[in-house]
Amino acid sequence: MYERTVLPNGVRVVSAHTPHSYSTALSLYFGVGSRHESVEQSGVSHFLEHMLFKGTRNRPSARAVSETVEGVGGVLNAGTGREYTTYWTKLPAEYSERGMELLADMVQYPLIDPEEVERERRVILEEIKGREDSPGRLAVGMLDGLLWSDQPLGREVAGTEDSVNGITREHLATHVARYYTGGNLVVACAGPIEHERVVDWAGQALRDVTVGDGDHTVTPGHTRNERRVGLAGKPVKQANFSLGFPAISYEDPRRYALNVLDSVLGGGMSSRLFLEVRERRGLAYSVGSYAQQYRDDGAFIVHAAVAPEQLGHSLGAVFDQLDRLATEPLSETDLARVKRYIKGRTVMGLEGSRGIATWGGRQELLRDRIRDIDEVLAEVDAVTAEDVMALAGEMFVPGVCCIAVVGPFDDAGEIEPLLDGR
Repeated sequence: MYERTVLPNGVRVVSAHTPHSYSTALSLYFGVGSRHESVEQSGVSHFLEHMLFKGTRNRPSARAVSETVEGVGGVLNAGTGREYTTYWTKLPAEYSERGMELLADMVQYPLIDPEEVERERRVILEEIKGREDSPGRLAVGMLDGLLWSDQPLGREVAGTEDSVNGITREHLATHVARYYTGGNLVVACAGPIEHERVVDWAGQALRDVTVGDGDHTVTPGHTRNERRVGLAGKPVKQANFSLGFPAISYEDPRRYALNVLDSVLGGGMSSRLFLEVRERRGLAYSVGSYAQQYRDDGAFIVHAAVAPEQLGHSLGAVFDQLDRLATEPLSETDLARVKRYIKGRTVMGLEGSRGIATWGGRQELLRDRIRDIDEVLAEVDAVTAEDVMALAGEMFVPGVCCIAVVGPFDDAGEIEPLLDGR
């Protein structure tokens, strides 16, 4: 499905020809994120991502940048994670080359105007403050800190108020020079465009990207194998909690067993958590789970918002389901159902050009190989009930769980005994 070419400056170009599409999706993936940052410059990757929308050598204003694609009905966006930063656009296929030229302009020739830096600094500080007003987001961020302590994986991607206030224009420019290099960049395209044309466009548009692999030095991730409790006492009407356990990386061959486990537990309205916590006991409106997976580490998270007086009962219901997964193999019916769920979601995610470009770009950047969809579906099919039970038994150990709670409590000491009620 995908074709791959490496340009002379090291840029990898991967594309999927979808002849019946009306749109083209283009993404630039750089192998740098918040886990590559020092404490002092925490948030610099995210800050730079914002600044690339504020003007370039060829488009000297934010409006000129956005109108390039919005003027033809397209979408332009970006995102910063812990291991990569991406800039992407989706636009009508006839304007595909325009999209490539715009993204290349943004990453090669950003103005990083000092006045815009100060203006955007205020915007990012407001974004950081907004976490305090979102109990769910606050609980998630607190849990990362509990799981990874003072490691980069435990910090907020946007940084802190102190670190953002300390980031200068020179820091941003140095970040571009160090990480926005050919060997650290993947161009991903999906649309009714032949691969050769995509390669020609990328080669021309990204001609000034320097050769280099970027600085991949990171602090190895290592979740803390000990119980930790975090509390943000706030006069809110719900207790938002995030419960986390050390898990596996995306390089671990058991990742598909984890996918099955996650889907059984928290995947949709037929999941065990939804049926038990919401439908049967009526304890929460929203409850779910997800896996955080990085190159060398991971965590498994359960989250919900419940009435403060029901926090203990809710945690008990969650632990009942975790224990059940660790001690009781899935029935053939449940295993077949959840595999259909995973495969259906996977296939549907590849219906549009954006999903296809994302599938290829992320795998090429993070794993140096794009797996065929049939290969992935076969891996899902190969998961056994014993695989899931063994992984659950390894992960869901009472003594290593961490919990972050945002709610009307005065002391974390009120929370910890609830973890023993299982």
